[in-house]
Amino acid sequence: MSQIKNSAADFCAYGTKQERCVSLAEYIIETKATVRNAGKVFGISKSTVHQDITSRLEKVNPALYKKVRQAKS
Repeated sequence: MSQIKNSAADFCAYGTKQERCVSLAEYIIETKATVRNAGKVFGISKSTVHQDITSRLEKVNPALYKKVRQAKS
């Protein structure tokens, strides 16, 4: 697992949708944040968070996708 970040800003350093979905997943796993809370931290809607976690992440990083699904259950 990646090292724990010091602040929400550490998670928000992304340039592409793929990078964002990985950052979101790491943030949700490490902080146990809800979709709504993650959206607020990243400055995006909860719908975008949900789309990134349920659709994009599975294609970008299947192993991380499995971890985030386990963390949310």
